[in-house]
Amino acid sequence: MTIEVQGVLLVHEDTSWCRRVARKLGDLDVAVHVATSTSGALRVVECNRPEVALVDLATLPTPDCFGLVRSVVNASPAPAVGVWSHRLMPHEAFLLGQLGVRRLLATRPQPQDVMTHARAMADTRPDVVPHLRAFAPHAGPVRETLAAIRDLFLDQVLGAVDESQSAAAEILGITRQAVAQSERAKTGSISRALDVDDEADVG
Repeated sequence: MTIEVQGVLLVHEDTSWCRRVARKLGDLDVAVHVATSTSGALRVVECNRPEVALVDLATLPTPDCFGLVRSVVNASPAPAVGVWSHRLMPHEAFLLGQLGVRRLLATRPQPQDVMTHARAMADTRPDVVPHLRAFAPHAGPVRETLAAIRDLFLDQVLGAVDESQSAAAEILGITRQAVAQSERAKTGSISRALDVDDEADVG
């Protein structure tokens, strides 16, 4: 079923670019709403119910931007979400796919191309498989690969919030106990690996 796009949310700080997009989409009777914060984006989603949201991941620091994306994806009704970033790491792209992001762009789209992306996003189901393959094309079992990706992202988030497990849990949308459990499991794996190395040296 084709979804008609009548509203687009832009999370971006460049007001000049947003105005150009608004002019292009206005010619198509599509409303454009602009936000630069999580609270602003959620207000637009709640009040205006856009079918599509395009987010510049450079608008906020990395952990905050992922929190923004999660909040918008989990809103009700939730728009189809696309993001752009020239510095997106593979494991970040994978996580965004898991969150339900429909489109990942390496650069900011031209104003005349925004509607093409919006229509494609509205009619596309999220697919994390390409992001998994891009991250680990020769990886082992999927379960182990997913665990490795989650560990990498948890490390990044913890580093960004000065190792605060509570702050990391809020950003990732999980409990602090889950963060602590992941950290303990990771420490146990490292200890077992060191024990194996020690036994090999003794042998």
